[in-house]
Parts: sequence; C-alpha cells; structure tokens
Amino acid sequence: MQISSMFPREELSLRKATGDVITNIKAIVTSNKIIVEDASVNIEEGDIFERILPNASVEKFKVVDRGFKNAIGSFGSHYQVQVERVMNGDKFIRGTNSTTNNFYGYTKNVQIQQDTQNSTQSMKVENEFDYNGAAEIFKQILRNIDSFNLSNEDKTMLKEIVLEAQPFSESKTNDAAISKALSLVKDIMLRATGSLTASGILHLLSQVGV
Repeated sequence: MQISSMFPREELSLRKATGDVITNIKAIVTSNKIIVEDASVNIEEGDIFERILPNASVEKFKVVDRGFKNAIGSFGSHYQVQVERVMNGDKFIRGTNSTTNNFYGYTKNVQIQQDTQNSTQSMKVENEFDYNGAAEIFKQILRNIDSFNLSNEDKTMLKEIVLEAQPFSESKTNDAAISKALSLVKDIMLRATGSLTASGILHLLSQVGV
C-alpha cells in the first residue's frame, strides 16, 4: 500500500553536498517533515530539498534526519525525513525595520517582538503531536459513519482515508500522514449538514488543532 495514495504529493528536487541534483521526487511536505516513498532515493543528512512555489520562488529544506523506515505490513520501505526550512546559507536574514511573520496552520506559544532591532529572543516550544486524539477521532468516525448526512461517495472516501491513517495513530508514527488525513476528514465532515455526530467529530478535530 502506498502512504500517499490518499494524500496530495508534491514534486521536489534534492541537492546533494557534492553538487549533484536528483529531480522529480514525489513527496508529502509538511513544515518539519517530508515523506518520500521511493526508498531508492539516496537521502543523507545535510542534503537540501527544493520545491518551486506558485510565485516561482524556491523553498528549501535541510535534511536533519533522513528517517528511513523499513517495510511494515502492507506499507513499503520509505523515508520520513526530518527537515528544517533554510534560506541564504542556513540562516534567516533579519532585515532593518522590516519584519514579516507568516503563520500556517496550528500555532502555539508564539512570541513577536515589535519596534526592536538587532535583538534576539528564544523560547521553549512544546507542541507534541496528539496521537491519542487522532486515534479517538478515527475510532468515532468508523463507529458512526452510517449516521453522517453524507453521500455514499463521501462515506466511502471518508472510510478509506481513516482506514489508511488509523494504523499510524495507533503505532504513534507518521504524524505528517495523520495530519493530512485529519485535514481531509474535516473537509468531508463540513459537508455533513444537520448531523449531531458530525458536529461532535468537528469538535474533536478542533481539540487537536485541525
């Protein structure tokens, strides 16, 4: 079974320390993890993933831990690469009198300094993925799926998404795939109008930051 069969994939390039570039790598991308199903790709710590954004700029991610995973059950060998976003020689450039703060998705423990120059701030951020919360959501969906006011097509898709992601929540692995699944689940549940159980699922989703 392919991990990405139910989740959007992007096309990346991998720039090696030697200067070689591997192109056309299909992957799932999150803020700190990149999942690559092609285990034949030679990924090493220090390599740089690159992806082209719609505005033609290039986003870069440095490999911190290549995270190779051996095949388990129906899931083949793959990489769950731990990455960090980099710019201009691994350093974010601090401008003078100019600050841009971009926040995407779930954000917790954010501090913003204003009207300060050449300053440094540090903080401890605790943002552990809620595997138990995700597992409970998947369990409740399977238990109540017939009661959701959804089309048969939506119910079938919802069940496939949950059955594919549920093993990860139980084994507490692959939070990137679980996050993608929860996002897709929310999109479908928002179409379940007039259903109390669907409202309950949406509440649980909000509790895990979706």
